Amino acid sequence: MASDWRDECRGGISGWKTLQGVERIARQPAWGYNASMKKMIITATLLAFSGLAQAGNFATCLLDELPGVQNNNAAGAAYQVCSARYPKRYAGVDQGSGRGFFGYESGAECALKHARDTKSLDAAGMIRVACNRLYDKPIGLFDDLKQSQN
Repeated sequence: MASDWRDECRGGISGWKTLQGVERIARQPAWGYNASMKKMIITATLLAFSGLAQAGNFATCLLDELPGVQNNNAAGAAYQVCSARYPKRYAGVDQGSGRGFFGYESGAECALKHARDTKSLDAAGMIRVACNRLYDKPIGLFDDLKQSQN
């Protein structure tokens, strides 16, 4: 008959206590997971993906409301709704503020995706302006001079 772990522990109480300690350690995760660690993981995850859930602004409101709009009247209504929500309009949107790891490379790439199925020319134009504001790189004071010298 093959011996199991119980046979090895019958030799004395010290062996039994050692085995109980080994079992207790084996049941715990290797990296010491506890409630505070769980909170830290959740907080880090939320911070990492906070760029995905951007705080709303005028440009993102337009990108939410305008794609697929069929006529200019609906486009004008969407503009009014977003203007009421964000009275500063584009003044409240920093140039290039949508750029980031999960954003578009340029305003043109954004406009292509969002305006593709939009029949209203007004809506498509507003989408292009919003995308340019969010995803085109800001041009600095000296960038204009560098471009004119080339």
